[in-house]
Amino acid sequence: MDGLGDPDKWLEGVASAKVADFAGEAEAQDAGTLKDYTEDRRVALVACLAAKARMRARDDVATMFCTRMAAKAKKAREELAEIRRQQQEIVEALIGNYRTLLQQVDQEGPAQRARARASALTKDALDALEGLDEESAASEVADRLGGKVSPAFLLLAEGLMVQSNGLGSLLSAVDGLGGFEAQYAQIEKVSAHHGDNWEVLLHGHLKPTVR
Repeated sequence: MDGLGDPDKWLEGVASAKVADFAGEAEAQDAGTLKDYTEDRRVALVACLAAKARMRARDDVATMFCTRMAAKAKKAREELAEIRRQQQEIVEALIGNYRTLLQQVDQEGPAQRARARASALTKDALDALEGLDEESAASEVADRLGGKVSPAFLLLAEGLMVQSNGLGSLLSAVDGLGGFEAQYAQIEKVSAHHGDNWEVLLHGHLKPTVR
């Protein structure tokens, strides 16, 4: 259509309603009836028809473009939904792992029992070896411990203290996040909607029937 020329220049100053009328009239004719028109009117009708066809072609191209872009956008949204679904699975796994970690270091967990045991052993060792340092003779250490443990006990005692302090740092981090109860509550809140579990939300949308 553009190859025929620029209808906007042909029809400059002509009312759009008149262009539409002439285009409709030309569209209703065929070659046999158009030849009955005067040349000037025939040219005017054909020019208006060309302008309408050009406009329609551009509208069709725009419509096809919008349709294509809508399809691409739909695929992109579907891809994003799949990514979010996969990420949700990862989040759920991480939440489960974090729950297990909290349970290990909670008050009743094995880590707490190990910490208590380590603290007790450390205290016993420090009490027994009070006043000694790494330069102390092995015989002096043995005398303090009744000859039952080697000087390596000093390193063991230090290791127990480091272990206890390390667990203490972990507990402090949990406390900084609100404590164990707050963390468990957040986990339960998120876990309630794991997967596609929408049933738990159904109750809130059910209204009692008014009689």
